[in-house]
Amino acid sequence: MIILCFFLGGILGAFTYQHFQLKTLLIPVGLLLFALWYDRLLIRYYYIKRKLR
Repeated sequence: MIILCFFLGGILGAFTYQHFQLKTLLIPVGLLLFALWYDRLLIRYYYIKRKLR
């Protein structure tokens, strides 16, 4: 399954690069920034939840 995901990601990346060139790299950057923001939000939530107990 992991090998299949890498293979499909490579193919998808190649096709999007043909159409969008370097703007394609903004997609993973956006996903990483969203993941960082979401993790920070969860940490704050659990911190406040623990503090209220």
